[in-house]
Amino acid sequence: MNPVSFKQANGVFGPPPELTKEQVCPIPVFVGQVMGGSCDGCTAVVVAWEPDEADLTALNQRGLIYLSCLGSLPAHTLTTSFESAVHPK
Repeated sequence: MNPVSFKQANGVFGPPPELTKEQVCPIPVFVGQVMGGSCDGCTAVVVAWEPDEADLTALNQRGLIYLSCLGSLPAHTLTTSFESAVHPK
């Protein structure tokens, strides 16, 4: 999967200080506040990923989606909708 820009993106995250752009590519992001629901007031950071043909084939065969975070694993969610990304239940 590849990170992609999306209409709500309002910034770009670069690699952490110990890594280079060759190791970790810049990622378009939306940074804002959750309004409503169980996470009301929390900061939301949303990135969009576009599956390639191999990803789509794996997903259509009920393959898994793996999330990898360098350093630690912050609270997160996976969804196919920006609206549900910024308004989690």
